[in-house]
Amino acid sequence: MKKVGSLIEATRPEAHAAIVMSYESRWALQAVSSSEVLPPVFSQDAMNVHEEAKAYHTALMDLNITTDALDPRMDLSRYRLVIAPRLYCVDQPVAVNLLKFAEAGGVLCLTPRSGVIDEYNVIYNQPAPGLLSEAAGVEVDEYGALEAPQKIKAVLSELEEVMEGLTWTDEIIPTSARVLAVYEEGWLKGIPAITIHEYGKGKVVYVGTLLRGSSLKAFTAWLCQEAAVKAVLQTLPGVRAHERRCATYRLVFLLNISDQSQVVDLGEKWEEVLTGKQVTKVALGLAGVSVLRHNL
Repeated sequence: MKKVGSLIEATRPEAHAAIVMSYESRWALQAVSSSEVLPPVFSQDAMNVHEEAKAYHTALMDLNITTDALDPRMDLSRYRLVIAPRLYCVDQPVAVNLLKFAEAGGVLCLTPRSGVIDEYNVIYNQPAPGLLSEAAGVEVDEYGALEAPQKIKAVLSELEEVMEGLTWTDEIIPTSARVLAVYEEGWLKGIPAITIHEYGKGKVVYVGTLLRGSSLKAFTAWLCQEAAVKAVLQTLPGVRAHERRCATYRLVFLLNISDQSQVVDLGEKWEEVLTGKQVTKVALGLAGVSVLRHNL
């Protein structure tokens, strides 16, 4: 701490991606879909808002994307990508803030059961995502649970991965959005699973199902590319890179969370703070940590 304390104190994380989540949405969805209040046949614990936010946050961490977490009413102007996982409750201030962000050039991502109710837990007369429908360029006609995973196939070159949808489906009707991917099999075959819509200078992406594992990582990587959000460093799976910075230098923490030793190729010279050496590669043992500094 004597070696790195002052360096940490002079810096702060600089995120261009954010996850927004509201307690209102958590409470409301828990009341209508949780096994705590409903019999198992009706409940969908996978629809928990916090679980969805954690999944997207983990995917961003695995990609070494510095990410903030905040309330959807807070200032979003500093971000390029905002993911609003299962924002079930969208009142007028939230809608205005999210639309302002997208209109100014940001990429906004919505996931299933977004924009269904207002702040009084009253379902909007207009189809979901409610106050965000026009910006998303979609309406959700129907929704339901998935008994088994469903393959999703890209129909536009922007998103080439074959993915898998789990647990839930919002049956999306595009009103002005482009379809990025459709369900590939079963009763959902041909129905849009992911759409994108230009809104002002930005874009709104709607995901109608739950993505997890490699599907979520591939989709999140595409979102970051679409929003021009870059990783702190490129590392092998199992190594995470977290960044802080100030006006004069970058400070990167490398953490090996895998079950084997790892080597990270930095591509250029960095100062390894704990040893004082100039390095272009870093060897990390099990649970290894390295603190790197690069002058701007």
